[in-house]
Amino acid sequence: MGMSDGTVVGLTKLHDSGSPADRLNLVITGDGYTSAQIWDFRTHASDFVTHLFATPPFDEEAIACAFNIYRLDVESDETGADEPDCGGPGMGTTADTYFDSTYCFDGSTDRLIYGDTSIVSDTMDVWLPEWTQVLVLVNGSKRGGGGGSMAFLSTSSADWMDVAIHELGHSIFDLADEYDNDQPEDSYTGGEPMRVNITIEPDPTLVKWNGLVTAGADSPTWPNTDCTTGNPGPAPGGAAIVGTFEGARRFNCGIYRPRDLCKMRRSAHPTFCPVCEQQIRDVMATYAAPSVTGDITQETTSLAFVDIPEGTSTVRAATWLVDSCLPVTFRVVTPPASPFSVAFDPIVVSTPSGGSVRQAKLWIRYDAGSAGTSGSGSVQVEIVETGEIDTISLSANAEERPTAAVQLVLDRSGSMLDMTSEGRT
Repeated sequence: MGMSDGTVVGLTKLHDSGSPADRLNLVITGDGYTSAQIWDFRTHASDFVTHLFATPPFDEEAIACAFNIYRLDVESDETGADEPDCGGPGMGTTADTYFDSTYCFDGSTDRLIYGDTSIVSDTMDVWLPEWTQVLVLVNGSKRGGGGGSMAFLSTSSADWMDVAIHELGHSIFDLADEYDNDQPEDSYTGGEPMRVNITIEPDPTLVKWNGLVTAGADSPTWPNTDCTTGNPGPAPGGAAIVGTFEGARRFNCGIYRPRDLCKMRRSAHPTFCPVCEQQIRDVMATYAAPSVTGDITQETTSLAFVDIPEGTSTVRAATWLVDSCLPVTFRVVTPPASPFSVAFDPIVVSTPSGGSVRQAKLWIRYDAGSAGTSGSGSVQVEIVETGEIDTISLSANAEERPTAAVQLVLDRSGSMLDMTSEGRT
């Protein structure tokens, strides 16, 4: 089973924040969706993108603008996934699917879904070589999933989108699980974990997230007095308190999390804790800034003020195309010399079509001298977020002011009220 059991239909960009060379590229694809069910998959992919960007901190512009999200349509020959017996209630059935998704992938955990990652990798390398993270939505019959840079997830449960975001917390942002294990005498005895959202330090003033702590001096903020089970709650101080709460990474004691509840503790919880949110911001910041690889294109390299009437002033704009939804700052670092000057500060405006590509403008003024005079110069503009410096060369000449006359004619014929062939006056 595998690539011979389905067809790749095509790639669609669902969320566009710029060049794939510079963004975190999430590809959502499907397994176990037949040609008759492909619209179900497309709906699932679209719904997930909407839910992701409604979940803090992904609702922040700087994070959303760091993502490109793609949908790769794949039609499988059959519905679902393989369901081996797994020593329990498994069905012992198989399904011919493109990525060969299988429950009980490790031979013992019924709801662990995974597939042929070599097929996933090879397929992504063909359709989007710059891919960062793949989310395979499996049209399975029951809840299940598996994480990693190529994550698999069944869409059969009502909370699958929240589970997917929880799994991305592991895969992209290296966040640890914050839930306990509810097993007898289950205590952590290892060293300090590398993950940013768990620790063995009980003192909130010494913990590695101490800059975010809002709890009092109690150490830990909330101990677990019975390590034979998970701390039942509710936690002291309210749901928003950040401190040291005992129980995390599937252990009841000996290890601490930043807050009572977080999406890394309960996937259905609507938010991440502040420590996890900061980690997400830090990771996405590496993808968020406008890039020097083509996000900003200089359209105007020179401005010519030709035959400007003597003694008058004229203003013209140098322009750039900005292919980024993030804020971009243009700053004049070397202004032009007389007879030129900067008329207005640089501005970034939306295009009339309302598309993602915007236009930046810098208005330059020329004050014409006496007839026959000319001028030349340049202005240098820095794009602050990328460090690029662009130069616009300037040239101008003045001519005699032309003689002009204005004549007003009053017409009483009423001819302008006649009906035209287009049905209007």
